[in-house]
Amino acid sequence: MRKPAFFKKINYSIFNSIMIGLIMLLILAMVLFYTTDRQKQKNSLDVTHRYVAFENRVQSFIMNNSTLLDGFSAYIETFDIYSESDIYNYLNHLLVGRMYYIRNVSIVKNTTIIWSYPLANNQAAIGVDLVTVPDQYVAVDKVRTTLQNSFDGPTDLIQGGTGYIIRRPIIKDGKYWGVSSIILNSDKLVELFDVYAKESNIKVAIFNKTNNESLVYGDENIKNQKPMVFKSNFIYNNFTFYVLPEDNKVYDYLPIYILIAIVGLIITSSITYQSYKFFMGHEDVKRKNIILKKTSVKDKLTEIYNRSYLDALLVEEIQLADKNDSTLSVIYFDLDYFKYINDTHGHTLGDTVLKGITILVKGHLRNSDVFARWGGDEFAILMPNTNIDGALIVAEKIRVNVAEYNHPIVGHTTASFGVAQYSPGETPGNLFDRVDKALYFAKESGKNKVCTYSLDGNLMCL
Repeated sequence: MRKPAFFKKINYSIFNSIMIGLIMLLILAMVLFYTTDRQKQKNSLDVTHRYVAFENRVQSFIMNNSTLLDGFSAYIETFDIYSESDIYNYLNHLLVGRMYYIRNVSIVKNTTIIWSYPLANNQAAIGVDLVTVPDQYVAVDKVRTTLQNSFDGPTDLIQGGTGYIIRRPIIKDGKYWGVSSIILNSDKLVELFDVYAKESNIKVAIFNKTNNESLVYGDENIKNQKPMVFKSNFIYNNFTFYVLPEDNKVYDYLPIYILIAIVGLIITSSITYQSYKFFMGHEDVKRKNIILKKTSVKDKLTEIYNRSYLDALLVEEIQLADKNDSTLSVIYFDLDYFKYINDTHGHTLGDTVLKGITILVKGHLRNSDVFARWGGDEFAILMPNTNIDGALIVAEKIRVNVAEYNHPIVGHTTASFGVAQYSPGETPGNLFDRVDKALYFAKESGKNKVCTYSLDGNLMCL
């Protein structure tokens, strides 16, 4: 039954109202998304500022202790004669007021600990060859081979307990002499880092990437809580900081994302049908154009490029060679006695030989090379960025493999080759004239050869 006009008007009104409503919802979603994104950026910037304050304090503490080693190592490097009492007096003076965080200072000559300050509770370490302590030997050997400072920990100590170790190489007479080390108390260092983190109002986990991503400080579970990740480098080591805000300023935006997704689905469903029809028509035209283009540049029998395409591409490649001052070579070949194959076995069987040779030749070419059927049993290969020597090598490999190719009915066949390198300023016609002369010479001088024809008229065959 035909509907009255006013009913159609009602339908149009509802449709237009729905569309306007959807547009308004989209605008609202964009506003919400913008507001959410801005808040996330603000939170990220806030956490970044907190991390920088924390990381600077950690860096400063480690570097200050590393500076102590610089002074002491300079003392060892400068003087050749010093007594044990001199060493301990110097360390006592150097470390006054600093022993709250420092457990001890050790001096390793080559790989053996020879001094440890203070002596109390550290005598067990003196005289120990670190070769017998794998974990510490690896760290000392790294300092020895790189001649760079390092920071590792927590490390099990020979005298018991754990510590964080700053190591510095000692160089005497331009050669590695040993290592000076500051061992920081693990509990005191963690206590200090806790203070830094609390003052910065963040939770932190620090991993040493240089030392197999080992945990240096904090709770490793922070990695699984979507933290912000920062990279840092100090004491020649790479560290990764995983940071969360102590307060819950990063909100859960999932409800907003769901809202945006719903609005997007509504809009998408409203235009899907028309879009489908349009793109189906567009894709059909596009598919037909692709088929037409492929048909116009490909040889129907061998499915490689045809002569027309190679002619056009040769002009472009010559222009590129001139512009980039690069090399360009051409290989031109045909099969020997192919007319005999066609006359004896028929053109259908001859076509199978051409296909087989085509597949064989492809295996010797690069993606940048252009392989085309010139006509009949004649083929050409365009080789950008290839000089005459490289082209001759490829042509010879193809010649050998063609000669070894054994067709199940026709048997063996051979091919003759002409090769030439493009000379700047040369025309495409002149270049192909040279490869054609080289091919003709190869055929006349016995076939199954690779020959080249230089710009000055010299013919040469491999």
